[in-house]
Amino acid sequence: MDKRSWVMLGLLAALLACYGTFFADWFREEPLEIVGHPRKIAQRLDPKKGIETTPVYPMVFGIPRKAELTAIKVWKSDDLNTQKNPSPVWHVIAYTNSPPLKLVVYGIAPPGMRQVVEDAQPEALAPGVSYTVQMEAGSRRGLLQFTPEKAVVER
Repeated sequence: MDKRSWVMLGLLAALLACYGTFFADWFREEPLEIVGHPRKIAQRLDPKKGIETTPVYPMVFGIPRKAELTAIKVWKSDDLNTQKNPSPVWHVIAYTNSPPLKLVVYGIAPPGMRQVVEDAQPEALAPGVSYTVQMEAGSRRGLLQFTPEKAVVER
């Protein structure tokens, strides 16, 4: 091949790389797809919490494929929309290499993860209030809005 052919081949490769980077999804990581479901199991009243708190069904969040999560944050959606830097109601980060997971239960730190604030307890979810969860796995992120349901209480 002569010099002109090499230049044309290089130009073609550069055009393909530009197309793949800017116009196609060839090199982009897909965001985490989060699915949230309430676990509809009967709840018992906790005498320590008192009657003023309304119990909700536990929320379980899942992702389609196992991933090593690096952070999980949950905010009230109203706070997220109205405040510049809202404080999360639950925030855990990985302090070691967390094992690949598919499911996370609200309020229970997965293995290899811990609360950002030591000895902090996650806030109890309120029924009918909209929340937003963000899960991170490296540079991949996913968001999900959910509303907990009021639980059926057994005494």
